[in-house]
Amino acid sequence: MSQRKKSTPSERKKRRLEFLKKHGVEIEEAIEVDRRPSVRNSLAAFLEETPPVRLIFSSQIWNEFRRCWPVYFLGVAAKEDNQEACLMLLELLLSKLNVDLPEGILRPSRLGGRRLKAQTQSTHAEWIEKGKPDPITAKICDEILRTVYPTEFAKVRVGSKAHKRWRDRVRTAILRHEERSATKPIS
Repeated sequence: MSQRKKSTPSERKKRRLEFLKKHGVEIEEAIEVDRRPSVRNSLAAFLEETPPVRLIFSSQIWNEFRRCWPVYFLGVAAKEDNQEACLMLLELLLSKLNVDLPEGILRPSRLGGRRLKAQTQSTHAEWIEKGKPDPITAKICDEILRTVYPTEFAKVRVGSKAHKRWRDRVRTAILRHEERSATKPIS
């Protein structure tokens, strides 16, 4: 499986719009047909009767499902390798089925900026393990530094400028992680 090149939001929007320009008329026609009440159901409503019960097997349901327009166009988008159109149609299909997925399943919830490094995350996790002491003192930074960066701590002489830099790095990593988690949307 080849790795997909990361695209910018504007590129993704452009691909979605290209798909809609190419297939928009067909999608609108399918939506219109979908909105029209069927003759059988409107006649039954008119006569105030219930439509006759049909025995449906699972293979028939799946065949009918494959013919519905969101599934058809989802296949078209997949054949065209249009990831954005696939996501859009999949979200539409799931909403029509009344399936509410948690946020971040189809589209990862993103925050601005780059990802936090593993060391930043482990530094923060160590700080949480210590009970989130406030203020973040030099002693706490040294303890975290000793566990997260053991080789660097062994090389640095206590009290040197390098030691202070490492301490500040630990403190900054904790504060950066806290700042980011404070701006995450509440779900």
